[in-house]
Amino acid sequence: MPDTSFLGLMQAHVGGLVRVAETDSFLEELCALNGKVGILLRVNSWGDGMGVIAELFIDGKCHALAFLPGEIEIIGGDDAS
Repeated sequence: MPDTSFLGLMQAHVGGLVRVAETDSFLEELCALNGKVGILLRVNSWGDGMGVIAELFIDGKCHALAFLPGEIEIIGGDDAS
């Protein structure tokens, strides 16, 4: 049975495209990436397992940020909702 958790979905999409959701985060780096599309390079669990640390390649730079469900969107692939 496939892993349909947030972490599992993100891990299955490594190498694919993602979009950073529009957010009013207090993190300046995250706000600067609002709506931008990038390549998902790596994913690890974060906190109590609800979130992920995602390494993204956006605008020619690598960014490692924490995301909760809804803060990052999978583009294409088998993301059947």
